[in-house]
Amino acid sequence: MYGTLHRTYKKALQKALQTKSSSLHLIEILEDFANEDNEFESEDEELGEKESDDSDKENINVVQLQNPKLKRGKGRLVGTKRYKASLKLPAETL
Repeated sequence: MYGTLHRTYKKALQKALQTKSSSLHLIEILEDFANEDNEFESEDEELGEKESDDSDKENINVVQLQNPKLKRGKGRLVGTKRYKASLKLPAETL
């Protein structure tokens, strides 16, 4: 989505920079779009308030809350030992 929008914007900007009238037209279009976006934000906020009311319900599935998924830690297991490489020579033989 972002890539398509950016590509289209760059093409429109290059065309608009070729002539002054196209530049003014593009500025007008972008300002209209920005003003329309503010109107949609207020509608989205109203919808968000309705959705938040739905999310305040109690949890019905108590078993899922009592038994959360276990996560394994990263790293070596507790019972395993670290082995040294057999290619390392003792300091005395050097």
